[in-house]
Amino acid sequence: MLILVLEASTSSAKAMLYSQKGVLKVESVNYPADISDVKTQDADAVFSLMMQVGRRVLDGQATPDFIVLSGAWHGVMALDSSYKPLTRVHSWPDRSASVLTKELSKDKPFSSRFYQETGCVVHSTYPLFK
Repeated sequence: MLILVLEASTSSAKAMLYSQKGVLKVESVNYPADISDVKTQDADAVFSLMMQVGRRVLDGQATPDFIVLSGAWHGVMALDSSYKPLTRVHSWPDRSASVLTKELSKDKPFSSRFYQETGCVVHSTYPLFK
């Protein structure tokens, strides 16, 4: 059984080929600055690089029996009605909502209710506030 693992992380595209014998090959490529400034990413370019790394790891091997997809934390982007990106992905380190969350944190009834309902404190890294 051959398993191809693909990951789009915060700073790199990664691929691993795995079988019953264990890990056969691993590759990781850091995103160039035009694809990712860490806070935001070009979704199409991230996907394209992840596929390139996956093809290199397969390197002519048989077709994998399974493909596993993984991503690091969360990201937010706007899509059009055809699911094409309208914006870059705002990844978890994006703190652009910090002005909003600083104000919301001062609202004790809101921040307490938010914590009780979600288990999370009001914070700029969370998708809701982006």
